[in-house]
Amino acid sequence: MAILDLLKMPKEKTLQQLARRFPQVDITALQSYLLFLKVSSDLEQARREQLARHGLSPGRFVLLMLLFDAGKKGLSPTHLAKSATVSGATVTGLIDGLQKSGLVQRKTSPKDRRVQVIVLTPKAERLLDRMLPHHFYRVARLMSGISSSDRKTLYSCLEKMQSGIRRLRSEHGA
Repeated sequence: MAILDLLKMPKEKTLQQLARRFPQVDITALQSYLLFLKVSSDLEQARREQLARHGLSPGRFVLLMLLFDAGKKGLSPTHLAKSATVSGATVTGLIDGLQKSGLVQRKTSPKDRRVQVIVLTPKAERLLDRMLPHHFYRVARLMSGISSSDRKTLYSCLEKMQSGIRRLRSEHGA
């Protein structure tokens, strides 16, 4: 479900009224912010729909990609939770679901028998081999209307937004 279902952007007149009432309103900042929220929401919905076609949620996909990157050695649930920035309970639920689907397996670490590691199964590797080319095609298609130079600018702008989020959090102790 989308966080924000903004069907259409506020009209310029509405934004100007807001700016008159609230002098701290920066119209271009607000427009950019609202469009970013709309694009993010639409993109996340499209991503969820595509992953669902493969029986995956975004959380499950993130774990599969972390495990794909780890290779045969696998990763501990603790490492997965930290890397995916979710709680241990959340990662346990995701692992349980992936295990029931036959996509991951719990094994004992060869380095420390007290530690469990999670590894991809051959079924998961086949799934990723099937779906990732189409996933990467969709990303390329999404970005195809944006020149290479503009993509670099977009990336730089998004990094600046990320820094802005960190500043907001540190200001308000969030």
